[in-house]
Amino acid sequence: MLSQIKTRGLNGGTDEWVEIYNPGSAPITFDSTWEVNVRNATGGLASCASTTYANRFSGAGQIIPPHGHILYASSAGFSESVSTPADGTYSSNFGIPDAAGVVLVHQNALVDSICFYYDSTTLSTLSCPGDPFTCAGTPVMNPHDNTSATNNNRSLERKPGGSGGNTANSGDNATDFQTTTPADPHDLASTPVP
Repeated sequence: MLSQIKTRGLNGGTDEWVEIYNPGSAPITFDSTWEVNVRNATGGLASCASTTYANRFSGAGQIIPPHGHILYASSAGFSESVSTPADGTYSSNFGIPDAAGVVLVHQNALVDSICFYYDSTTLSTLSCPGDPFTCAGTPVMNPHDNTSATNNNRSLERKPGGSGGNTANSGDNATDFQTTTPADPHDLASTPVP
């Protein structure tokens, strides 16, 4: 499941990453049948009909252990990379906006989704008339607002977070996710957590 996302950081809008958590008791082969797709919600209602989900990255055959994580980051680099290197990268030209819908898909079937916004305009975009975003319940507010004023080390993390793992799954993003400061990415080398 999608466990933690940072859409910008100390180094700006390309200082970003996506973390995925395996809550199960068996390993998962994160191969090309797994995809993370993103739909931009920053354009407002006038442009929402022209936005679609687009692939940001697919798996490369890594094995995610039970209760383990995998981390994909922008190819431009990210501020936590020294302590937690990425297990894969995606193009910084096609990053993750500060308001978006992000979906995890396996063999073309939806596994998990998160929608996040930063103001009333981007929140309304997520309910695009005739073509709403794929959100799990109520979207969660992102600590980043598409400006350099929010170039900080914060992320959206599925609860409980940290050493408690990322198992909250009520079907409501606003309930299941919290802002984590500082951001706390986990990769394949990180210790599995409950």
